[in-house]
Order: sequence, then C-alpha cells, then structure tokens
Amino acid sequence: MRSLGAPGPARHNPRPTGPKFATPDGMTRFLATLFAMAMLANATTASAQTRITAGETSSGALTAGDSRMQNGAHFDLWTYSGMRGEKIVVTLRSIQFDAFMIVQRYPGGSSPLLARDDDGGSGSDARIELTLPDNDDYLITVTTTERGETGAYRLSVQSNRPVAQIGLAVTSVAARVEKPQSEGKSVAPTARMLVPGRTVTGSLGSSARGPLGSADGDWRYAGKAGETVTIDMRSSEFDPYLTLYSMGPSVTRVAQNDDGGGGLNSRIVYRLPADGEYVARAERRHPGRSGSYTLSFRSSAHSSLLGIRAAGDMYLAANSAVLGDLDSADPKMRDGTPYDLWKYVGRAGETIRVTLRSDDFDAFVSIGTVTNGVFTAIASADDGAGGTHSRLDLTLPFAGEFVIRANSLSPRTPFGDYVLRVESFR
Repeated sequence: MRSLGAPGPARHNPRPTGPKFATPDGMTRFLATLFAMAMLANATTASAQTRITAGETSSGALTAGDSRMQNGAHFDLWTYSGMRGEKIVVTLRSIQFDAFMIVQRYPGGSSPLLARDDDGGSGSDARIELTLPDNDDYLITVTTTERGETGAYRLSVQSNRPVAQIGLAVTSVAARVEKPQSEGKSVAPTARMLVPGRTVTGSLGSSARGPLGSADGDWRYAGKAGETVTIDMRSSEFDPYLTLYSMGPSVTRVAQNDDGGGGLNSRIVYRLPADGEYVARAERRHPGRSGSYTLSFRSSAHSSLLGIRAAGDMYLAANSAVLGDLDSADPKMRDGTPYDLWKYVGRAGETIRVTLRSDDFDAFVSIGTVTNGVFTAIASADDGAGGTHSRLDLTLPFAGEFVIRANSLSPRTPFGDYVLRVESFR
C-alpha cells in the first residue's frame, strides 16, 4: 500500500493484458517471459525457500531486509511439491502492497516460467490457476509490482489432489539436494508438522485413534520456553475437540479445549514452559463421527520475527500498521461483537487517517478516549475504504492519548483477521 500524500514510484511491471492465467502468444509472450526471467536471475540463490502444501494458507511478510529482484522489488520464495495433471489455484493476498506472483519449476532462476499474475485475484491480489506438467517441485515467487514495497501477506494453494496424496507427491527439495533417498522410499508428509502462521487441512475417520504422535489427527511442533502458541481447530462436519501434549521425559497433557473457538470450534492458547516437542491432537467430541477439519497455528515468536505486533502491545505509532484478530476471547460490545483497543498519542491539530481492513468481517472503527474504563467515541466509520473496509479522517482536538477501537459491525460475522493502519499528516 502506498503512503498517502506522496507520489509512488513508477511501475516497473506493466499489468498483463488479455485473459488471466493464459500466457500471451507471440511477441507479448516473449517480452513477458524475458522480463520475469530478468527479475528472477540469480534471485533464488540469495533467498531461502519455505515449503507450502496443498490446502494450506500461510502467512508471511516482505520486509526491508529481504532479498531484491533486479527491479528493486523485495521477494520471498516458496516451494510446492506437485503431481502431473494436478490442478492448483495459488492466491497471494495483501492489503499492504500490490501483489505479484510467479510460478516456475524448481530451482527457479533461468527455469522456464509456467505462469505469472498481477491482479488476477480481488483488488490488487494475485491469483494463478495452473495444471502442473510433471511430478516435480515448483517455485512460487512472492513479490510486488512496485519497487521497495513491504508488508504482510497470505499465500494459499488449493488443489484437486486427494487428501491422501498430499505430502507424498515427490521427494522434497531438501531431500533431493542435500540428502538423496533410495529409489522407491516414500517421504514423510510435511503436513504432519505445525508451522507458525499456517493453516493446514486434515480429516478424521470413524475408527479409533492410534498411538500419540502417529494418528491422523496428530500434529507436531518444536517449541521454545516462554513461547505462547494459539491453535484453532474448526470443522463443519463434527464437533472438534483439541488437546495439547508435551512429549518431554514423560508424555503430559498440558491443555485441552472443546468449544473455546466460537460455536463448536476449539481453541488452545498456551505458554510453553520448556523447550521441546509438543503434539496437538485433533479429535471429535463424539466418537464415530468423521469428516475434514482445519488447524490454524500461531506463535508469539513468529509474530515478533515478522515484525507484527499483537493487540496486547497496545500502542500504535504514526504511519504504522498492525495485524490483529477478533475472536471469542476478546471483550464484547453490547451486541456481542468482540473488539480490540489500541492507543495512539497525538498532538492538538494533527490530522490522522485511520483505516481498518478485513476480509473476514464488516469492519467498524472508532476513535475516542477512555475514562474510568468507559470508552467515549469522538468519531466512527463504517466503510469508506472500499467494500466493507472502514476509514475515518480526524483532526485531533487536543494533545494526549487517544484510543482506537477495532470492531465488527455485524454479530453474524464477528471474528477474523484485520489490519489497522494510522497515517499522520502533521
């Protein structure tokens, strides 16, 4: 997202013309391929890759310290293990920069481009639909259309591949490059590990659960002492039940939850007491039920690494943005909708713009003061930033501490992630 009040840099990548997801013919194809390959030349050797699997939605962030393309745009690299004939949909979403995405064979660099996209998703999001040509690893480059843009993003891959085949497609990049395996030896599914910022998909059959750490609903994580983890289990097919175990010298159940995630969904928020391996077991509340579920995993350590502040940090600086979420554990308005409060220290006569964006709920933002625990609004806004996103402009009437309240307008869809931004025109 470009800062207001200052012209942005010239675009270094013209938006592709013609139908989305189809590679143009003739000279247009040649020029597009030449441009993208020039951007990627020598790039893959300078940046590590993170693996993403079918059905996952992963969070990341482009920062000023990331590697750059030849045009000056920052980039992240992701790898995906695919199968011949598999149809995938890759979506890159951000409300902080104009997304651009490229898919090619691993290891990238001068490898032929398979697809590229700028705004094939909603707004400035990128979206690629692709039928994979071979059993192989593929490289997904996450970048921006403009030089120097940074911010948080979400990358998701949807596939028509059966759930049972996810993670078993081909030998992983690490195995193939660093430690080749014997012919015919299958690779353990990478989806069995929890990764901060990712949402994974699983399924439970009607049979009894197996030994801890090997059952269908078991997910492992190597944690650090003092790290706070949040695990959300959701299903529309059965009543989820979630348990967390410490796999130390002796197996210990450290947390469990039934309906703490809203409705019948489960949520565990737990501060890890020691370094070591932990196992989250996804179960059904009533035996005999079966179906699919999603498991979302967040870590305080991961948020700090990305430079993302949680609502507990409270203070917002001028010309900054934070990533937060509204859930059932947050305080409630009279209509039952949750809210977060953020503090901003302003000057008398300062003009600010507050923008609240969410793809999960109808955003409603207010700014005011809190006295004896009572919030008094000075200004509020519903919408104003396009779609159901909210924006308000205000000239501060006095110097001091103001409180910004992030809230959902509708009790029917009260939960979800959001980005809150404050811009100052001092």
